[in-house]
Amino acid sequence: ESYILGANVGIGTTNPDGTLHVHTATGGSITPSTAADDLIVENSADGGISILGPDVGWNSIYFGAPSDNDFAFIRARENYSSNPIIQIKTNQANGSIEFATGADNTMLQLVGNKISGSVSSTGSFGRVIADRYLGVGTSATLTDSGNSAQLVIGGTAPGLTLHESDAGSNEKNW
Repeated sequence: ESYILGANVGIGTTNPDGTLHVHTATGGSITPSTAADDLIVENSADGGISILGPDVGWNSIYFGAPSDNDFAFIRARENYSSNPIIQIKTNQANGSIEFATGADNTMLQLVGNKISGSVSSTGSFGRVIADRYLGVGTSATLTDSGNSAQLVIGGTAPGLTLHESDAGSNEKNW
C-alpha cells in the first residue's frame, strides 16, 4: 500500500520519514539524516537499491548543481571492452576523489594524476604494494614482459636512493 502524508510519500508505511520512503520492514529505531532524506529504502535485513540496464549501457548515479548538472558521478557497466567496470568520477579538471573517515579525516586523495595518503603531504604511504608493475616519477607505460616484475623510476638524478635502516648516513645513489 502507498500513503501520502503531507508532502511525503510512503510505500509500505503510513508514516514516511522523508520525501519518498520505501519500507519493506523496520530497520530499527533510526531516523534518517536530514541531509539525505529525500529517498529512504528500509528493510530489517539486507536493504538495497538496484539500477538495472543492458550489458552495453552505463548504470549511473549523477550529482549536479545549478552551475553544473553532472559535476560528479558513480557509474558501472557490464560489458566495457569485454570486462565489467565501475567508475567514481568528477567532470572537473581540478576535481578530486577522497576516501575519508571520522570527521573528514582524509585517508586517500586522488587529484589529477597524483595520489596522496593525507591532505597535508603527497605520497605519504607507509608502503606501496604493486602486483607486477610500479612506476615512480614517470609516465612511461608499463607493459607485460613475461613473468618478471618491473620498477620504473624517472626524474632527475639521483633516480633512486637507498638508505640503511639503522644508519641514515650510509646511502647509495643511482
